[in-house]
Amino acid sequence: MNFFRITLFFTLILMEQYSARSQQWVQANLPQMPLSSVACSSDGSIMAVTTTFSGIYMSTKSGNSWFQTSAPINPWITVAMSADGVRIMACDENDENGNLGLIYISTNSGSVWNITSAPSNHWSCLAVSADGTKLVAGVSGGGVYRSTNSGFSWLMTSASSNWPDDDWVSLASSADGTTLMGSSWGNVYISTNSGVSWVQSPIQTVLLAICSSASGQFLTAALPTSGEGMFVSTNFGANWTSIITPDQDWNAIASSADGKRMVAAGANWDNYPDVIYISTNWAQTWIPSDSPTNMWGAISSSADGNKLIAMSENDSVQGGWIWTLQTVPSPRLNVNILATNLELSWIIPSTNFVLQQSADLRNWSAITNQPYLNLTNLNDEVTLPISNGDGFFRLATPK
Repeated sequence: MNFFRITLFFTLILMEQYSARSQQWVQANLPQMPLSSVACSSDGSIMAVTTTFSGIYMSTKSGNSWFQTSAPINPWITVAMSADGVRIMACDENDENGNLGLIYISTNSGSVWNITSAPSNHWSCLAVSADGTKLVAGVSGGGVYRSTNSGFSWLMTSASSNWPDDDWVSLASSADGTTLMGSSWGNVYISTNSGVSWVQSPIQTVLLAICSSASGQFLTAALPTSGEGMFVSTNFGANWTSIITPDQDWNAIASSADGKRMVAAGANWDNYPDVIYISTNWAQTWIPSDSPTNMWGAISSSADGNKLIAMSENDSVQGGWIWTLQTVPSPRLNVNILATNLELSWIIPSTNFVLQQSADLRNWSAITNQPYLNLTNLNDEVTLPISNGDGFFRLATPK
């Protein structure tokens, strides 16, 4: 028991050392253009930006450099990404010739794009599981479709028949794709079986911004009208609590894997401009970040909540800008005993860390076992056999 207490205490010391270190928002080296959506991988290294006139742009270096992908120059609406950033899904809207929108998918981080078998429709929102196999897509005035095979085939869900006229504006998914939350112009819906069936929640209002923790246990719905705050559920959408927030017209929200760290952005057209707010206690309180003041349209977060990408809105002609923020992570090292093994786990960090061990807290050596990414909670996990004697573990930045 002493071993277990010492290990956790040492981890908390590491967290305090890193908690105050951060960086400022940085404007990405992308030209100003009309933007529509952003997404990033669970470690924040791979990012995608959709535009309404200029295709899809990608970064594989945490936003430090960008390239235009081979995606067609379509009026793109939104984008979603698997945890590793390999599978990317995007949909476009009706074109100027009246053709309905399509859903595209890339299985190689944006290098090649293919049209999925999803029918042409008024697509409006997307969500994807961490492994990229379970997809859901909302239709403006036409319900929700789902795919369980990475977009190869699609089925219309019960939402399409139960609420056929709802304009779906946002979707959020748990990491395993089991728990889903969808919002329309007036209602919030929950599915706990990967979209097979949906239940209408007690929240009946216009919602643009929703997010889910990796487990789906923590769900947040942000209201787009100043002074109305947010709704939070801590039990997979069964019950909801109203949260008082800063006076913002919330337009975008994103969550860390554990749901503790959140980021929310506003687009208050009456009191332009707004800043981006951050919560580190499950949306209970919000603190303004040092972001530029702007009208914000979309935001995405890494699994640890320390790598953020945000999209500012200007107008349909000049467009907006992309901004990124990297805060130095302080990952919490969790320890579990599984029979004769020791399981060490931590939320996949947005910067590199090395798992180390020591017998005396003075001499440390790297553990060579490669961590396994658990796609249900977005944790890196390492399993080691339990041995006699003292043992201590830590996460350290590489030299």
